[in-house]
Amino acid sequence: KYLINMTDLSLNSKLIVENLIEFKPKKVILEIGFGAGENLLSSAKMNPEVLYLGADPFLNTNARCIKELLNNNIINVLLFV
Repeated sequence: KYLINMTDLSLNSKLIVENLIEFKPKKVILEIGFGAGENLLSSAKMNPEVLYLGADPFLNTNARCIKELLNNNIINVLLFV
């Protein structure tokens, strides 16, 4: 629900975000290196009409962020792993 697996994409692939989410976002924001996810989660809570794409190379960071997304029922965040 929250993850985009980069191994499923090739260089010629096109990521169609609308196929992955349940709403039509007014804007899409990419946050690279979201750390513990505080800014990403806070922004997503305050702007439910915006889709946030997060990319961070660390598994523990992604896991922590997913836990908070689930606990707070935040649906406007996708994470690249």
